[in-house]
Amino acid sequence: MSSRNQQTRDQSASTADDDERDPSPPNASPFTNGTAPTEFGWGERTLQSTAHPPKYWKSDAYELGQCFGIADLDVASFTERNPRRIVHPDMLIHEKQPSRTKSAKGTDFLVRGERGCGKTTLLLTFARQLMRENDEIVCWRGREGSSGWLPFKHWTTVYLPANATVRAAWMPEADGDGGLNLSVDDGEELTADQLEDVVRDVVYYDDVFDLLDTLGERPRGTFNVIYPDPSFAGCREVTRESRRVNGYFPFVPRWEAEYDGTGGTSETPLVQWWFAFWLARCDHGPFAWTTLLFDEGGDLIPSGASQSVSRLYDKLEMLRSIFAESRRRMATLGMAIHYEENLDPDTRREFKWRVHMPDGSANPVRDKRGTHPVGMKGDVKMKNDLMSGYDAPGVGLTYSKTGFTRFQWGDVPDWPADESRWLRIELGAPSASTKRALRRARREDDGEESTPELEYDSTVFREWQNQVDHRLYVDRGSGQIDVNDATVTDELVSDIDGFRFVDEPRDRGDVIEFVMRADATGDEVVVARVPTTSEPFTPGTATGGGTSR
Repeated sequence: MSSRNQQTRDQSASTADDDERDPSPPNASPFTNGTAPTEFGWGERTLQSTAHPPKYWKSDAYELGQCFGIADLDVASFTERNPRRIVHPDMLIHEKQPSRTKSAKGTDFLVRGERGCGKTTLLLTFARQLMRENDEIVCWRGREGSSGWLPFKHWTTVYLPANATVRAAWMPEADGDGGLNLSVDDGEELTADQLEDVVRDVVYYDDVFDLLDTLGERPRGTFNVIYPDPSFAGCREVTRESRRVNGYFPFVPRWEAEYDGTGGTSETPLVQWWFAFWLARCDHGPFAWTTLLFDEGGDLIPSGASQSVSRLYDKLEMLRSIFAESRRRMATLGMAIHYEENLDPDTRREFKWRVHMPDGSANPVRDKRGTHPVGMKGDVKMKNDLMSGYDAPGVGLTYSKTGFTRFQWGDVPDWPADESRWLRIELGAPSASTKRALRRARREDDGEESTPELEYDSTVFREWQNQVDHRLYVDRGSGQIDVNDATVTDELVSDIDGFRFVDEPRDRGDVIEFVMRADATGDEVVVARVPTTSEPFTPGTATGGGTSR
């Protein structure tokens, strides 16, 4: 059915309320783009662009409205004919003591629609309106396979984990935004300086607490793209300190899961970092208006979640437990999904607002309980199907238990330079020295006793150290190990008869083992452990050899 026919049907419905008779959804955006400030580029001369801007400068949100034609929310245009239409501005305008809207403090919403119906552009529109109305700290989920935030790049601060190796590249759009089989090697790789030229700012954070502290210290009304930390620094501490968690939740990096004897099954999926982030935000702040916009919500709260090694079920239970409190603490969670059925039903029950996208599907209808989403059974207010006639981005339906309304939004196009490319940012394992520091910090947090920093076979190695460098060098042969990084700096070659060094050191989690192999038997001998081990160390060459473990 065409949009025109759908609108005609809405007008002729004898039992329809005001919104169902109205062929033109309220608060339409003007869809007219402006130009950048004279002699400056977009994002260079705003209240959020520098530490001490002149008071007469405009905000990021103002410029985003000028650049993309995103209209301010006009509450009166929604409510002048039907007070229940306030449901849409009520979702986006946050007030401690409501005067313009009805709901106090934070909100939460679920945007449902199939691919290609405009979810990303709608989330960007919501981001700008949240910044404009509330001076909101908007946090956008960063992920390797997508860069839907790029239209806002001139106003964007990208947060990257300091504990990870970071690689970025422009990827060809022909391969598809989100190509699962692509890597940075398939694109045009960027240096760190070049990445900083793409956006307003790049900030590196040490752990979850450091990230939130930095967000709280920087200006309000900002757009922030956050990439999760594959080392999960601070995540266990967040859950250990929370009264909502019994003990702590496991957060196991990939490079540590490889050594647990289970084939890597104890690895914590990177997306679960967001559980710790949201818990830390609700427990520790910053207690300023904050919204997390999370595309592909099914990644975090999948249906059929089990109590796996990562304790996903418990993490979902924790997330559900903080929904109401997060709203009281000025935090809003907005998620975009393809199908409601793909989300954990107990968790999606907690979302108070829904947005139905124009993907050609029918919206829930009051007298058809089978169409009602979980959490709203018997509380749907729409008498008729308003949305099945819309199959292109531009018109959406916001609804809750108290009312509903359609609304419009315009396109948020890519910049010309980005029309045929997208940005991939890959996060990898940290350096050996960083791994070691993280493990040591975790042991200290667990109250474990410290262990020797270095053990080696003195018949093979000699030790040298000054205030900066710490090395093991082969006594009878050549080559050396940088103890600070637990890496070989010069190839290890031994003159001991019948033994030679194995090419690759063995990373055992808490130790890096350096191994020699007996030519005659093939037995492997551990000749050094860097940086530490809790086990007694007996030189293998002194006992006639042995196998590494």
